[in-house]
Amino acid sequence: MNEKKITRIIAKKTSLYFKFSMILFVVSLILLSTAFLFVLQQYIQLNNDFVDNANTHIIKIIQKTEQGTNNTHSLCFSDETEIQDIVRNIQDCYTYNEYSIGFGMSDEEGNIYFVKGVDNEILQRFGMTEINLNEAIVHPQNQNKKIMLNIPYINIESGGFTSDAVSKMEMRLIPAKAEISLLDDFDTSPDTIFVNTDTLQKILFAMFGDTWEDFRINYDSENPYGIELIESIRVYIDDLEYVKKAAKALTANGYEVSYVLGAFEDLQRSLAETYMIYGALMLLILVISAVNIIISFKGYLSSMQKDMGIFRHYGYSVKSVYHIYGRLIIKPYIKIVVSMAIYILVLSIVLLQEYFVRAFLGAFFMMLLFVGIVMILLLKSLSAMRQKDILILLRRSKEVE
Repeated sequence: MNEKKITRIIAKKTSLYFKFSMILFVVSLILLSTAFLFVLQQYIQLNNDFVDNANTHIIKIIQKTEQGTNNTHSLCFSDETEIQDIVRNIQDCYTYNEYSIGFGMSDEEGNIYFVKGVDNEILQRFGMTEINLNEAIVHPQNQNKKIMLNIPYINIESGGFTSDAVSKMEMRLIPAKAEISLLDDFDTSPDTIFVNTDTLQKILFAMFGDTWEDFRINYDSENPYGIELIESIRVYIDDLEYVKKAAKALTANGYEVSYVLGAFEDLQRSLAETYMIYGALMLLILVISAVNIIISFKGYLSSMQKDMGIFRHYGYSVKSVYHIYGRLIIKPYIKIVVSMAIYILVLSIVLLQEYFVRAFLGAFFMMLLFVGIVMILLLKSLSAMRQKDILILLRRSKEVE
């Protein structure tokens, strides 16, 4: 009789326990694959929100406390040099200032704008478009247009400050793009405009009549201008591993810092522990179901010893017997692999979208590894059984009965 037909006949005699074990194994594969893809989705999302988020690489410094006292003072230009010296040993570490004039300026239509300044270098590092001279980034809801900004000329007198004249500066407003709004630095309100340092220096010269070099010297020595220009000094570090180290060093030198990484570290640690426990439990379920199916198959083979002995008695070779019973293993597991591949592909597309190729390959090869190990162990059990002598097969089948 044809070996394939014999296999189909024998398959009908497969024990219910063995079939149930196979179903349990398939369910375990589904759960493990689902858990793997879910964890991968969470990891990618965390990576996008955390590792690839420019904000988590930034330490914000807002003021300094004098050592040995509780006296704090606002930042000055010399602090930038000191901060650069503190973090000089950290690779790929950059500092930049965020400036703020602190009071509003009107345009010809009476709209009030608060001017902030930032270096073009940091815009380039974040992959943003540079701001040119006399241009400003504004809130996305603003229109792309030109305005005439009224800049007051400020007279510094012993009794205070007066302003009896204004100069006009044409400014082009550029609405912020979506990717810029992801950065806290550019989370602008509708009345805030961001200019580059060249435009800021031009505005300050129109206000006070001092060159940038003179302004920096006077600002650090006695600051006669009545404004706190340096709103914050930011430290950008490429490698997240060194963010906390840099923050501690800055704090030790009296600087008051804030950084997003501190809150994210606890979240990352908590998620990592949860995923490890979740993965360990799923793996344990899969191992238990795999062991169960191997034990049940060995029991099934023991009950089939008599049939094997009869096949051998009627002239079937050891190889033929192996093929007959081997199909009971290979054919179902090929179906399992194909079905699981379709399931993993669909779930990868739904959960991970543009990352689905890598997700599918990772989950598929993980599933293929487990199925392959179980299949090899089952085939080894079959190989050990079919090589036994005919008399031993028949005698042991009597013992089983």
